[in-house]
Amino acid sequence: MRWLLRLFLYLPVVLLLVGAVAAALLLEPEPLVPTTEAPTADDVQAARGLLGRFRATTEAPPEERRIELSGPEIASLLALGQRAIPGARGQTALGDGILSIRGSIPLRLIDEGPWINLSARVPDFDNGLALASMRVGRIELRPALAVGLAKRAVSLWLGGAAGADLIAAFP
Repeated sequence: MRWLLRLFLYLPVVLLLVGAVAAALLLEPEPLVPTTEAPTADDVQAARGLLGRFRATTEAPPEERRIELSGPEIASLLALGQRAIPGARGQTALGDGILSIRGSIPLRLIDEGPWINLSARVPDFDNGLALASMRVGRIELRPALAVGLAKRAVSLWLGGAAGADLIAAFP
């Protein structure tokens, strides 16, 4: 019985400490990406077309699953995401065969902050999606872990094994 009382006393303290450490590692006071302009009608149209291609790819037979993205298409998708998440900001840059994607999402606890900042570097690849690096807040994720988390997130969003199917569709 005494152990149960100790559990109820120590559990809130442990959870509070874990939350504080997570906040210190993931949240930042300033956004990584400066304020961006609202998406244009062309951005919205391109992003919707891209999302339609994603869905079609997950429903196609495995041998026909193939997606190729351009830098402007990814920028349009980020611009549409800015409309879906108020205050979110995104930015892409292509250079030396590496696509850099950066994003900032406000938690809006106090005015516009704190922020969750994300950045990824995607090199040219031939045999499936590859990441050069991925960072969330102050945490550098291993590329394989980041791809695994992306698979899971897409599967939760679209259902079934859509994440694995979608990532397998990248040539």
